Amino acid sequence: MHSPDQQAASAARRLGGLRRRRETAVSGAFVFNGQGTVADIRRLVEIAAVDALELENSNQRSRTLAVLAHAALKLLEVGELQTRVEALERASTVPARRAG
Repeated sequence: MHSPDQQAASAARRLGGLRRRRETAVSGAFVFNGQGTVADIRRLVEIAAVDALELENSNQRSRTLAVLAHAALKLLEVGELQTRVEALERASTVPARRAG
């Protein structure tokens, strides 16, 4: 029980449990499901923007908001391109009509 190896393993288990609980609480509070889709990443940028807007005015806040705006523009561009590609893929799978 008093072995350093046992104490390290116990501390690691405790920290792992705390991390999982924190991740669950944060993802539930912010409705955040990871970064698997453009919509998920857009949600993360929205959360960060709201947090940044709550900060006191400073140069760092301004820089953060500029970076978030740039990320949002890129997400809009990627989302639009994704929509267009999906539309083209749907159109290419529709059988061509024969004149007749």
